[in-house]
Amino acid sequence: MANFCILLNVATYRYVFEPFLRRRHLIMPVLFMGNKVAVYICRKSVVELLQGMMLGEIDGNSEVVSAFNTKQIVGHPYSLKTGGYIQRNSFLFSN
Repeated sequence: MANFCILLNVATYRYVFEPFLRRRHLIMPVLFMGNKVAVYICRKSVVELLQGMMLGEIDGNSEVVSAFNTKQIVGHPYSLKTGGYIQRNSFLFSN
């Protein structure tokens, strides 16, 4: 199973993507890195579903569209409390 990562500007995440997720009661692990936010998504089918839902709702926000089009495949981006892969870096989670 591949993990995917999309990179967004902090403002785009806060004002476009995060409200979109909250309306659907979705929580995804994120990492804030200065002016960028990395959003981790665990399945390709979820990436494709979110991309399709966002296209119908965001009115062509170019940063979100390009973030989904240039998504990156990552190894194991975060460690879960129930067990998982431990990374050297600590990751932040946003509700």
